[in-house]
Amino acid sequence: MISYDVRGAGASDAPRKQADYRMELLSADLKAVVDATLPGRDFHLVGHDWGSIQSWESVTAEGPLKARIKSYTTISGPCLDHMGHWMRRRTLNLSPSAKAKVFKQALSSWYIGFFHLPVLAPSAWQGGLDKRQTRGATVSRQLPQQADQPARPPRGLSGPADRAHP
Repeated sequence: MISYDVRGAGASDAPRKQADYRMELLSADLKAVVDATLPGRDFHLVGHDWGSIQSWESVTAEGPLKARIKSYTTISGPCLDHMGHWMRRRTLNLSPSAKAKVFKQALSSWYIGFFHLPVLAPSAWQGGLDKRQTRGATVSRQLPQQADQPARPPRGLSGPADRAHP
């Protein structure tokens, strides 16, 4: 198993320009990690939340990783293209039930749209939203570790736990 801190998170560099977080660049980061740890080998990919959202680019777009990905498991991270299609289809449907589904999904996924706002999102993050997020992460790190659930290695890239099963 290989895990790494994505661009702007944990021990990775945080680009200053929003354009440096484009999906194709995030996919290139994944390719660099895979090439460094599993050169020329196929692999199974698992993504969670924002890592899942950005991994869809590597899974769906024609590129150097698509042929190497044996399977993809996404946890709590929709493909933004699929989500946009779903929302448009439901929005154009005039039935109250379709409108209710769009409203419910929008309430659940508000942060995805929010973090794409050019001025407001970075301002909110720099104005203290990052502190609230960090405080929650710190509390979870203070929980006692179970013997059968070893702790994740320190921040940054961690190597393959079992190279025999990529």
